[in-house]
Amino acid sequence: VASRGMKALAPKTAPEARAKELQNDLGLKYLDFTVCCTDGKIYIRGAFPVLHEGTVLDRYQIEIEWSDSDIEVPLLRETGGRIPWIADRHMSRGGMACLFVPEEWLLRPREEKTVIHYLDGPVRNYFLWQSLYDRGESPPWKDRAHFAPGLLEAYGEMVGMEGESAVRCCL
Repeated sequence: VASRGMKALAPKTAPEARAKELQNDLGLKYLDFTVCCTDGKIYIRGAFPVLHEGTVLDRYQIEIEWSDSDIEVPLLRETGGRIPWIADRHMSRGGMACLFVPEEWLLRPREEKTVIHYLDGPVRNYFLWQSLYDRGESPPWKDRAHFAPGLLEAYGEMVGMEGESAVRCCL
């Protein structure tokens, strides 16, 4: 029940029904993926094709723990064991990929927080970077710094400020 001028939230889609919707969304472009629901969590698994200049450059076995939440980001794991679990490769223990600072995803407009936008944007760019790195080639963009310096870089870009001291004054 809505009170004090607040709108009632739309009923949440059951995870099993949402998994089916996601499978349909993926079916047109990402045929290798399967979507399942386990313990109320939605998982997307399969071989991700890395497209570069109109060609599939590489493929990675992945698992995504999907979230439609406005306060959680989808979690990506590289499950094939190809990428070392080290910060310089933007991987953490357990094979969790670091695609971005979470706020970079959370602050996107809702219409841009779809599974297709996630795969075509940050996931594609992440694995393209990995593939080019493995080939000894330079990716066409600079990767973000790790830990606090990376957070400050991202926050600075989000608010249009440069320099650590300028960004820190806003935190």
